[in-house]
Order: sequence, then structure tokens, then C-alpha cells
Amino acid sequence: MGIFHSSARTERITLPNILDCLRNKHNNISEEALHHGYFFCIPQDISLKGVSVTTDFLETHVIKPTDINGLYITINGKQLEIKDGSINTLLGFNRPRRIKILS
Repeated sequence: MGIFHSSARTERITLPNILDCLRNKHNNISEEALHHGYFFCIPQDISLKGVSVTTDFLETHVIKPTDINGLYITINGKQLEIKDGSINTLLGFNRPRRIKILS
């Protein structure tokens, strides 16, 4: 379970609610992603424990391809690589991470 911060209140959300959160509270993010054919990276429910689901968090999980094969940019400007079934964080992230893609 994560925490979503809106200007009016803080509410707990779970994995199934992330897309609802994008659609209902951050429609501009989901509309941009859908309009341009970007990808949503949806974290496992267990990885959301203690995480603040902010606008930056949501924008970090919407990615768009670049002209370089396997290189992607989040809609808030961070760079990552998808290679061998994993996402590798590059520029703009606090630390390097390798995240296995489940499906």
C-alpha cells in the first residue's frame, strides 16, 4: 500500500488503484501517456509499502522510447534502460537500480 498526496488530503492506495489515481486525480499524466503511446511501469504491490505516491512518482513510472534502442526517458526527464528483461535506472535517479520486469 502506498500513500498518494493530493492538495486536499492524503489517502492510501494499493496497486489496483494506481491507474484509477492516474485517470481520476492526475488525468493530465494519463492523457499525455495515452495520447503519445507511452508505457506505464506498474510496481508490485509489495514495493509500494511506505512509498509516497506523488506526481513525481507517477511521472517516473510513465516512460517513452528514445531513438536509441533500449533507452527510455520518463515523462519527468529521467533516463533508464530496458535490457535482458530488466529496467536499469540511469540518469536522474537517486541510485542505480535493476528491476526485473515480471510481465
